[in-house]
Amino acid sequence: MFDSGSGDWVEHRVDWGIDSNAVSATVRYMDGVLYLLARTKQVVCVRLDDMSTGLMELPEPMIKECCVWKVGGRLHYSNSDGQRLRIWASSDGDEEGGGWLLKHCVSFDKMEQVKVFGLHPERDVVYLGVKGRLVAYDVCEKRIEEAWELEEEKGYLIQVWVFPFSKYLEHCLDSAA
Repeated sequence: MFDSGSGDWVEHRVDWGIDSNAVSATVRYMDGVLYLLARTKQVVCVRLDDMSTGLMELPEPMIKECCVWKVGGRLHYSNSDGQRLRIWASSDGDEEGGGWLLKHCVSFDKMEQVKVFGLHPERDVVYLGVKGRLVAYDVCEKRIEEAWELEEEKGYLIQVWVFPFSKYLEHCLDSAA
């Protein structure tokens, strides 16, 4: 782990609570906790202040198009099976053993062409990659809020991170930037 205060790398041994081969490359850092999706239908929670770990059972098996995010202070899990996008919210915060509530289920034509990049941290907006565009989609209103054309090389960057506020996103995608 890199300590930005000291500029040093610090090695830690972490007991994932599961076989480390089951941990996927889908990782998010939020509020001092590292969330790693695991193919065992779980999310591994690593608290970086003391390196303690916990496991949460996911509401459904992990599929290629899935991610975890915090929205309104609650952990959310999104999953797309090629036909529907489902967004689940943790029923009691992000503590171990918590349950999940299905919050949204949205169907799109040709869902297999839609990539989930992330969720807005405060609103029911999902960022999607659709045919060379980054789209901010309001799942409550079932409408597109904003859309940006992606250059191919920038599309790969967006797969790694999404700036959660669209007013800042435009500057990241501007070819003059």
